Amino acid sequence: MRPVLMTSVATVAGHFPLVLVTGAGAMARNSIGIVLVTGMAISTMFTLLFVPSIYMLISGKHARKTIPGDEPSTSHGSAGTDASNIPADNGHSRLPAGLPAGLPMASRA
Repeated sequence: MRPVLMTSVATVAGHFPLVLVTGAGAMARNSIGIVLVTGMAISTMFTLLFVPSIYMLISGKHARKTIPGDEPSTSHGSAGTDASNIPADNGHSRLPAGLPAGLPMASRA
């Protein structure tokens, strides 16, 4: 989040003088400045609020789906094996220890 905000603030600060310019050709520069500053502000809010919200909705629906064959089967009658001895992730977890689940791999660095 911090790199996105730093880049956006730097871009807005760099283009903001175009909004305040006066003199010959000021109307064209003002309009370009307004478009750049408001576009960057809107896109930053979109990136920081809307995209993560949609990601959480999609990942929540995806996480609820079960893969056929992942359910523990006790019908084989294996000695000493019951549902309480099977790990919760069924061995499919590829996350290094100590990292929270549900975050994209790029943010785990």
